[in-house]
Amino acid sequence: MAKTVVTTVKSDTRDGIVYEIRKSAGGQVYCTCPAWRFGKVTKSGGAEWKAPCKHMLRLGFTAMHRLEIPSWVFRKQAA
Repeated sequence: MAKTVVTTVKSDTRDGIVYEIRKSAGGQVYCTCPAWRFGKVTKSGGAEWKAPCKHMLRLGFTAMHRLEIPSWVFRKQAA
């Protein structure tokens, strides 16, 4: 699935680390930072979503946004 990088943000705590805020072809918005990637999954009404991370909050996303989780989040990493 194609993705678009909306913007990049520097890590507040790790020098030289940059995260990407991305939007998938399906309209899903997510961040590549560990806080979002490993954040709690909320299930409600048959939908699964995560709250935005601090990087996304800075861009205007709020806890009211339901950010659908891309399928790659659930894929197991190859050892």
